[in-house]
Amino acid sequence: MWQEIVNVYRDFDTFGRVDMLILALMSVYMWSLFIAKHLYFKKLESANAHLAQRLAEFRAQFLRDFAQLYRDLPQTSDTPIYRLYRSAMDFLFAEGPATASDINEAGQIMDAALSKEINEMEGGLTFFSVTAMLAPMMGLFGTVWGLTLSFRGMVGSGNTTISTVAPGISVALITTVAGLIVAIPAAAIFYYFRGRVNNQIVLMESYSKLLVARLARTLEREQNSER
Repeated sequence: MWQEIVNVYRDFDTFGRVDMLILALMSVYMWSLFIAKHLYFKKLESANAHLAQRLAEFRAQFLRDFAQLYRDLPQTSDTPIYRLYRSAMDFLFAEGPATASDINEAGQIMDAALSKEINEMEGGLTFFSVTAMLAPMMGLFGTVWGLTLSFRGMVGSGNTTISTVAPGISVALITTVAGLIVAIPAAAIFYYFRGRVNNQIVLMESYSKLLVARLARTLEREQNSER
């Protein structure tokens, strides 16, 4: 099989070879990126779910107790939910006792941090969408070029035998198939990761809202107990 592919590639002219080489490189990079993103999301989803569950189970008597929610994690942790939490805690407990206004501002700070996390999660997805769009165009380019070769062969030889048109038709068909082989998985992969990103956005938005609500409720209870 591989020998047949090599033989067909050798029959291509320069433009056909360049077209196929570009598609091959796009495919190799696409699958490498897919593996990297899959491992990235596998780790991220597990860590985010674990930290979100800890907040749901956490019981705080005083506002300052929230600063100890993830005391076992290093401050350099790269888990997105932890970075949201850290941004809020650094603001709330930077100076003096926190107020209700401070808690609302902490929520806004987490919203800003969430935007950064979304950008990071979406890293690489543009390549999949561009590949899904560009690969069929590369295949179409090969199709047009192959048909052009066929017509040139007929004009040059003055006949329409199979041996005359076969090289051009071969280029046209193979590049078309190659373009689709690259484009279809790219589109599927893009929407696959798009769905995973959306799931994490929902989780982190819910986490931010829950954390703000828990902070506000704890502050209110703490203030009432002091009266």
